[in-house]
Amino acid sequence: MKKIKPTLKKSLYLLILIFIGMNSIAFFHAYKFTHFDSNSIQKTKKPKELTAFEKTNTLLFGVNNPKPTNKTFPTQNYETINIGLDFEIECWSIKTNNSKGTVILFHGYVGFPKNRTVYNSNLLTLNSNCHNEKQQI
Repeated sequence: MKKIKPTLKKSLYLLILIFIGMNSIAFFHAYKFTHFDSNSIQKTKKPKELTAFEKTNTLLFGVNNPKPTNKTFPTQNYETINIGLDFEIECWSIKTNNSKGTVILFHGYVGFPKNRTVYNSNLLTLNSNCHNEKQQI
């Protein structure tokens, strides 16, 4: 069996280390995108407002994603529906005259800044915080 040159061996170790590092960063970002941070009081600031340390921390470990709270409600008449699974999900049903179908809307990542409704349809939308205010997930 031939000996591997020391330079090639070091390069291989470096590539493995980079691979593990990049996957670790991807893991932290994916986790932060899919889990609310109960310890974080506020969302990560805009990049221009961050210090060098905060930018590095955000780059390596992802953004703070506090659990959103619902502060706005539909302006139309609506019915609140609670769907019970392992936890409770609160939904709004907005019925309109002359509807042509049903549309189900789910909030996006961390919700939208303003609620938007689809007119001329029956609308069932999940509350922007995706759970009942009284229940912790």
